[in-house]
Amino acid sequence: MKSKSLLLVIGTLLAIALFGFLVLSDKVITIGMPEKVAETPAQTTKEAQAPTASNQQQPATDVARPAQEPIAKEATINEQQVNVVNEQSTPAVEKTTEGQAQTTVTPPATEVQTVPVKPTPAAAEDTTITPPATTQSSEKAETTKETKKQPIKIQNPLSYKNINLGLDLKGGVSIVYQADVANPSKQDMDSAVELLRRRLNAKNYTEAEVSLQGSNRIRVEIPGIGDPNQAVNEIGRTAELKFYGLTKEQEQAIKESSRNDAEALLKNMGIEPTYEQISQLAYMNYVKGIQDKGDLVLRGKDIESAAKSFEQTAQVGPMEPVIMLKMTSEGAKKFADATRKYKGSYIAILLDNDMLSIPKVNDEIDAGTAVITGMNSEKEATTTAELINSGALPFKLKDIQRTAIEARLGQDALAGSIFAGIVGAGFIVLFMVVIFRFPGLVADMALMAYVFLVLAVYSLFDVTLTLPGIAGMILSVGIAVDANVIIFSRIKEELNAGKTTRAAITAGFHKAMNAVMDGNVAAFIIALILYWQGTGPIKGFGQTLMIGILVSLFTAIVVTRYLLNAFVDLGVKNPTLYGAKRKLLTVGDLNKK
Repeated sequence: MKSKSLLLVIGTLLAIALFGFLVLSDKVITIGMPEKVAETPAQTTKEAQAPTASNQQQPATDVARPAQEPIAKEATINEQQVNVVNEQSTPAVEKTTEGQAQTTVTPPATEVQTVPVKPTPAAAEDTTITPPATTQSSEKAETTKETKKQPIKIQNPLSYKNINLGLDLKGGVSIVYQADVANPSKQDMDSAVELLRRRLNAKNYTEAEVSLQGSNRIRVEIPGIGDPNQAVNEIGRTAELKFYGLTKEQEQAIKESSRNDAEALLKNMGIEPTYEQISQLAYMNYVKGIQDKGDLVLRGKDIESAAKSFEQTAQVGPMEPVIMLKMTSEGAKKFADATRKYKGSYIAILLDNDMLSIPKVNDEIDAGTAVITGMNSEKEATTTAELINSGALPFKLKDIQRTAIEARLGQDALAGSIFAGIVGAGFIVLFMVVIFRFPGLVADMALMAYVFLVLAVYSLFDVTLTLPGIAGMILSVGIAVDANVIIFSRIKEELNAGKTTRAAITAGFHKAMNAVMDGNVAAFIIALILYWQGTGPIKGFGQTLMIGILVSLFTAIVVTRYLLNAFVDLGVKNPTLYGAKRKLLTVGDLNKK
């Protein structure tokens, strides 16, 4: 029994120490030091070679996209075997001796569906550089080549350095959007503000601030953002999802005209077009052609929800990220009618001016669900699903101003808050030991675990920390200590009543549980309301307070209780160590002895 309890105590303390090490470490933990390894000497001759640096011309080759690879992102709409047809024409880029790229299309023997794609950067030409050889005597020259053994680097998701700081502590970016319509209504502007808040919350920018400016402008302030351009594009995007029905003849005509128009426009501008230039312009023409000539059968408002998932889109292959769509009852009826009407043809799925997919419909779908495949990455699937769920803006927003915001309070305020927290924690540790003796020492161990756990949760869930958020964290420390104070006071009462140490600990936790839970539940409800209804710093205060309350319940009820019982098993049973009053011996007690 003692060995088991000893292992429990040692294991708990080691776990707290390990957790603390991970939390206080950098974002990347480096294991091992680089080692230099010397290779055998190399022998050189006295012959001198002239330095050469040439951009070598490659022989004319045909670079063709594989026939099985779709030229456009395509998707499969699930439920009743709706598959994407990969019958594609094979574009080839032939490199001539003058280095000019020409585009050729090899017609297939079967029916062809070719869709222009978003252009990708052209690969750089191979450049061969031969380093010069130095002239040396006929004697052997020893050269030592050193290679480094790279250390192992591990990403540390628990590091406190992953915690985002708010506008008041770190600064961020301020973006001003303007409605791209004349005289927007107050209702539409309020709706746009609410949608922007929803998108920011979905990306965990809980401390971001969104406010109206005048009658047609919206200011968005985002703390500690790493890529302002990406945030501007994602947050201010209209994000209107549309489904267009197309017959085979319509799709073929749009496809051919988009490419022909692109080539003609570039030639009229005096540009000898490359494959990438043609693809870029043809893609824009293709999307515009679908929007102009396609039959709009479904909109984003007909989608009830969108969620990222994983699915095996091919018979053999890995699981790929997809977007699962669930439609409203009206949307399901519209989708069933559309798939019946365009059976054997195509339904293009567009998000603003980006084509998500253009699957071929093989059968009617009346289940009210669909799957969009063809996502390039898990992040793209997540972002697209978030945009669909947040809804479409009532109008397009133009980014007219983007400025960097300096920290309102700066590092001095952060350092002062941290210092105040450390001093306060020090007084709490001293108070617990003085008043409650050994249980107070155990509570201090649990309190240390509490601090590390809270910081780890902040790091894992991308919590943005502001000054009000720090106040919420410090307040939750007080709540954690309050639970221990109630429990230990009950234990002292049970010991003074004559119970043994183990029985007093069991009774103390049991009798104090109702009071501890009632206080924490009440505080949690208040924090939940602040997080739910608040914005900006108020929302951040509620978030940190909720996290602190949940973690404090775990450390006060679970960690402290197990440690106390383990120490009792190890023989730490003297009631005076647990705060019980010393019992004065009477004459009768002495006579009994």
